[in-house]
Amino acid sequence: MNPVTLFHLSEPLAWRALDGTWVVYQARTGAMYPLDTLAATVLTLLESAPLPTAELVSQMASESGLLADSVLADSIQDTLAQLCQLGLVAAVGGPPAW
Repeated sequence: MNPVTLFHLSEPLAWRALDGTWVVYQARTGAMYPLDTLAATVLTLLESAPLPTAELVSQMASESGLLADSVLADSIQDTLAQLCQLGLVAAVGGPPAW
């Protein structure tokens, strides 16, 4: 049995839309990062609970009307990798899909 990787926020984050661009503030480092809509949506979903990639795809598809297909899954995986690299999101439970 392969463990499922869950993703969660690495710490409480503050973000908002400024002039049409999402910006997140990481208090631990004092860094601010611009986010696209997909990254902001992923952070919003992870704010409520840790989730695996498949659940992120499912919830995003149902909330946005997008197809829950491999294109969306790949986009979310790429976004998760970037958010993990920035230290905004962490993975637990198994190796990340990438």
